[in-house]
Amino acid sequence: MTYERKNETGFNATGAAAPIPPAAGFTTNSNFEQEASRQQQQREGDAMKNLTSIFAQDTSGPLSRQQGALRLVEMFERASAVLKGADSGAIQLTAIKLDNLQHSVFIPAVVIAGRDKANPGRVYAYTLLLEREEAVEPEVRNNNGFKTVTPVVSGNAWDAKYYAVVRDLVAKQLNVDPDTVNPFSAAVVGHGVDLGPAGDYTKNSTTMNDMLYNAAFAINTHIREAQGLTGFALTPSSNNEVMTVESRFSRGQVVDLVGREKRADIELTFSLKQHNPKSQSLNGSEGTNRVFGRMSGFIDFIGVANENQPMGWGTQQQQIVQRFNPLFVITSMFTEQAGSIHAQMAMLMAAATMANGDEWVNSMYERHQTSKRANESIDIGEIGGLNIEANLQQYRPADSVGINASFGPIVDTRTANFERNQYINLVQQLCRQELFIAIDCPNVGAESWYTDTFRSSAKKSELGQAMANKIFTACNDLTGGRFAYAFSSASKNSNLWLIDPIVIHNGYYHDRANVRRDIRDIDYLAVANVLGCDDPTAMARWAATFTPGVDTERALTVRKEIIEAVAGGANNVVYTGYSTRLFLNPAVIKALLACAKDIGFSMRFVSPYQNAMGAFQNNGLNLNGAMGLHSGNVAGTFHGGNGLSNVLSSNGFMGGGL
Repeated sequence: MTYERKNETGFNATGAAAPIPPAAGFTTNSNFEQEASRQQQQREGDAMKNLTSIFAQDTSGPLSRQQGALRLVEMFERASAVLKGADSGAIQLTAIKLDNLQHSVFIPAVVIAGRDKANPGRVYAYTLLLEREEAVEPEVRNNNGFKTVTPVVSGNAWDAKYYAVVRDLVAKQLNVDPDTVNPFSAAVVGHGVDLGPAGDYTKNSTTMNDMLYNAAFAINTHIREAQGLTGFALTPSSNNEVMTVESRFSRGQVVDLVGREKRADIELTFSLKQHNPKSQSLNGSEGTNRVFGRMSGFIDFIGVANENQPMGWGTQQQQIVQRFNPLFVITSMFTEQAGSIHAQMAMLMAAATMANGDEWVNSMYERHQTSKRANESIDIGEIGGLNIEANLQQYRPADSVGINASFGPIVDTRTANFERNQYINLVQQLCRQELFIAIDCPNVGAESWYTDTFRSSAKKSELGQAMANKIFTACNDLTGGRFAYAFSSASKNSNLWLIDPIVIHNGYYHDRANVRRDIRDIDYLAVANVLGCDDPTAMARWAATFTPGVDTERALTVRKEIIEAVAGGANNVVYTGYSTRLFLNPAVIKALLACAKDIGFSMRFVSPYQNAMGAFQNNGLNLNGAMGLHSGNVAGTFHGGNGLSNVLSSNGFMGGGL
């Protein structure tokens, strides 16, 4: 079909039409050549000196219409006002505006640069990237006949080129040699994050202040590290000296220091109580309680291929399947000594409380109870979803045949007559006792500046080996040189991590109540409970994306499809970044706990529950024969302080003690 122009007097007119009058400076065709010659001479004359290239001309005015320009001005002005009005002590802090069009980079940023006032040699730069307001089309590729779809997020901009731009800009602004500038980390500021009252740059939101605090904290830590940051050591505890670990279970979230949601079914608070100050020790503080750090995360489930795992929780009469191992996924880990790898390892050691008395079961049960009390139609985190693959005989329909006989129904744990003991029995039938621990390290995020040590240590490179050595050295320092021997005795291999790292999506979705939630809500149980009845193979496809050695882009594509299916469609999911999931070798924790016990360093675990699940098979992840953490191999380290018992409980979960 052709388009037929109806206007006969337009650009392509064939009919008679009034001639268009010549523009100023032009004449009729009779002297066209003469006029052309005159214009050529003009181009070659002095008048041309006042002209410039079309590509260089800029008359846009002082405020650009580029995406995020006003946001950039606001961020910069707020940061500048805070830094000018704050006495940073020995550290000089400066806010620098990075315009993305001026520097030919993907997104703008506000750079916080800092250096030691007394010895200003090296400059450290922390970059706050401003998230694009409009989504970017994902990268679509043909991967050996499989179409991969990878979301493009603002954090992707943080690469070698952006690093170089930040380095050179800071060097120019501060008049220093670029080789003395270290742009060590970056985080993305979401375009929807509240910065403060409009038009008043002297009053900031909590998130704005948190971002500046985090940047200054990171810079200060790097300066102190360059000066020789002193590590920590575990020391013997007296009656008034103890690390207390308190647990809180819910279906809540925490917000990090740049305003991103983090799943937090489990929240652990680590506190130190001292009587006598002891320099350079975890027991070195004022004689009062102080919060040492906080950790959040959730329990996911994995299948582990390991014939060395114990076979049961105790004497049981019911059918035992035990296909799944619990996995404590740490989504956030913060301490006032975050830059010290010694402090981070001390927190990871204390995270073994989730295995002590099988406390991880309590977190699951509390979530179950919360949903049940709210009379919700469905909880995507119900343990009964695991039965689709476990297919326990007592829940199997009598008329199941063919492929249906290979899969069981979701066990309805929400009925009024489903008691606590039934819930516990179901867990014991479905799950092994051994708990594994994983850490989600954001590739570009609020915690990247210190979790990058972990993320880098998993790389098979010279840098990876150096970072792994740094962590092992810190563990040795922490334990007075005991760790090396304890670890070699506890582990079948010398690796810090069990398997290769797994890249995961970061982002959010809206739940049934229209609450914005971390997409890590969508885990193995969510896939089972939402998709499993109609598509019982969905869990296997999901689990396959976490298998080491699979193509990352392909795994992310399959996982993205499943996430969106569970969340109610692609329009209900927003991807904001990526994290790297690292699976910690349990022998690291076991060795630290053994050393702490040998030293006499006490830890007290405070919980609203007490359970003794008993002593804890499955084709799945090959973790090189590693055995996870369970009550039997961690309980001996958790001693009471001030005459208190190991676990303070308000009610019994199993009716037994540790």
